[in-house]
Amino acid sequence: MVLAPRGGQTGGVPRVPSPAAAQIGRNITVYRNAKGWTRDKLAGESGVESSNLAHHEAGRAMVSVPTLVKLATALQTDPGNLLVGVTPELLSQKYPQ
Repeated sequence: MVLAPRGGQTGGVPRVPSPAAAQIGRNITVYRNAKGWTRDKLAGESGVESSNLAHHEAGRAMVSVPTLVKLATALQTDPGNLLVGVTPELLSQKYPQ
């Protein structure tokens, strides 16, 4: 697992690409595009850093529950809508290393 630096702080967003993360990322992108927003606009509205949002949308990092709620709130949708298509089977799949 690779940790992304976060403004000089230790820690960061765990970068764990997976099919489930990719599905959530596609859902975020669909809702963002439906509002006609850029990634930077969504970042500003949600308080999620634009670079982290890029990793989430690309499926390179799994979204945490607090981040999912922030994004859903900014997008004026239920957090569950950003999980559409995510199944237990998809959550158990990993990308080949």
